[in-house]
Order: sequence, then structure tokens, then C-alpha cells
Amino acid sequence: MKRILFGCVLMVMCSQAHAGPVVPVEVYETLVYDGGGTLASIQQAMTELHVPYELRGPGIPVTAADLGSHNLLVVGWNWAGDMSGLPASVLEGGITGKKVITGHDADYHFIHGYGSNGHLGDPASVAAGQFLRQAMAFAWGGGGGGGGGGCGLVALGDLGDLSTTGFSYLPTSWGVVATINHWDTVSAFTPEGQASGVYAGLTPAAMSDWANCYHDRFIQMGPDFVPFEMYGQSPLTIATPEPATLCLLGAGLAGLVIRRGRRGC
Repeated sequence: MKRILFGCVLMVMCSQAHAGPVVPVEVYETLVYDGGGTLASIQQAMTELHVPYELRGPGIPVTAADLGSHNLLVVGWNWAGDMSGLPASVLEGGITGKKVITGHDADYHFIHGYGSNGHLGDPASVAAGQFLRQAMAFAWGGGGGGGGGGCGLVALGDLGDLSTTGFSYLPTSWGVVATINHWDTVSAFTPEGQASGVYAGLTPAAMSDWANCYHDRFIQMGPDFVPFEMYGQSPLTIATPEPATLCLLGAGLAGLVIRRGRRGC
């Protein structure tokens, strides 16, 4: 029941720029990790979205018990913050729901719009907020907190300290490696991204030109991930697809194996 109500609330909120009713805390089971650092905005974003949450950070690390009792972990965008409160072994064992990992610092742009020349409610802010809400709805839809689907993850853009690759705090078994910089153009959503609902009501143009709208391009990802959003051949957002998509991908691969086998006979 909680999963259904949460999804309905987020879908209603997606039609609003930054308004909505305050929903009872028991509807949500959301953790937010704020590593601090330059222009950290995740707590402000959750407040504007009216999403109750439990806060974690360097001084209060995420634990296996946290992930076992929550439906969603949202990691705020990171620039020179402290991500030591996200142990890779805990994430590896505890994030068993759907994942969205994106180069977009959507929390910052939701609050600040076009950056120093923007504001909450400008076109960049509206697009960033809608993307963030819908990414949360997608990842939360995996269940968790006793709901059977495991805790999901939304991880927002990661610049680190500008000396490493992005998202170095994630488990190495996930195979995620991202190059970091400042970019502003989205060229396409993939079919999997469009089917996910993460980009409902959005266009590549709406996701572009926020004054540095994303900071990571993925150069490597594990087999569980698919690209959702692209610039040319570079994924900007990756995610674990819906189970039905995985089945279709598996069936497609099986078909290729069968056809190749017949050709070899």
C-alpha cells in the first residue's frame, strides 16, 4: 500500500513545479545522504518536494540496517564533499532495488535553476525537479522496507574532488566508471529511458542548457545497467531497467545465440 501511495503522490507532484501537499511521514521510507561540499542542495530539494526523509552523512554513515528498513536512498550531488559515510560493502549488500545513477546535479538546479542567474521555478528548475521526482518514483518502485523489492538508489552527479573518476564511492562490482567535467547538452533519451517514466513530459532540450547541467559521462557500467540518456555515444544517466526489460534483453540475447548456433551447423 505504501508503494502505491508513494507512486501516486510523486506522479501528482510531477505536474507541479515546487508545490504539493505535505504527506504523512509513514508514507515514505527515504534516506538522504548529504556529503556537504560545494553547493550541496539535496536537503533543500527534499524540503521543496515535501518528501520526509532521514538524513545520513559523514558523521552518521549509512548502515545495512538503514537500507533494510528504507525503500530509497537518495545521494545528493557531490563536489568536494565527504562520501565516507557510504561504505561500498553496505551499498553492495543493501541496494537490491532499482538504481538510477546520473551525471545531473538535479538537486542543485531544482533549487537554483540556471545557477547564479537562476532561481527556483525557472525553466531549468522545473525540468530538474521533474526529473528528480520521476527518478525517485522509478527507483522507489522497486519496493523495500519489508516490501520485498529491496532498497532503491538515486545517485546524483559526482565531481568528487576533481582528481578522480565520478562515483568512486560505489561498489566496484557494479562496474560504474564516469569521467568528470562540466557539460550542457543532452542529445537523446534511449528507448529504455523513455519507457521508464523518468523522462515523462521532458525533452532532451529541456534537460540541456542549465548552465552546466551534468558533470559525469559514463565510460563503463556493469551488465545490470542500461543507458537512459545520451550525449552522442556517451551515457549521461544509467539505470537498472524494469524486470520486463531485462527479460526482453535476455530473450533477445538468447535468440542471437540460437540463430548463430544454427548458422554454424
